[in-house]
Amino acid sequence: MFIRLLTKVAETIIPFPNNNLESFKNNFIARAKEFFANMAILPRITFSVILILIQLTPMLRYLRPFSKLSIEKRKKVVEKWYTSKIMTKRLMINAIKGLCTMIYLSLQGDEFNFNSTKPKRCEKITQKQNLEYSEQS
Repeated sequence: MFIRLLTKVAETIIPFPNNNLESFKNNFIARAKEFFANMAILPRITFSVILILIQLTPMLRYLRPFSKLSIEKRKKVVEKWYTSKIMTKRLMINAIKGLCTMIYLSLQGDEFNFNSTKPKRCEKITQKQNLEYSEQS
């Protein structure tokens, strides 16, 4: 799959932390694998094709694939996709940006344990709804 390439693209799009960079990358890769595993076949193929195009685009200018470029050159390539006159290229890079952002934000939820416990108010509402439902039965 193209998970490592997606990570290289994500480094140019979203802010990776300077401390614990390797562990963050490993968590990003694991979460990206989960996203791809749970994706329908058509979006999975679409994202794979977009990543192939991103990988091959800099071959003409830099004579190297995207994943082998330095971070500065990768940022230039992604910036050219954002500012391209071809709308399809802009839409493709925005799709990749959206995917990277979803993965990144899902990792932030794990880091800060946003979903670890339910708020008490929600528990009270749920209990009240359960009581009302049992009384109706």
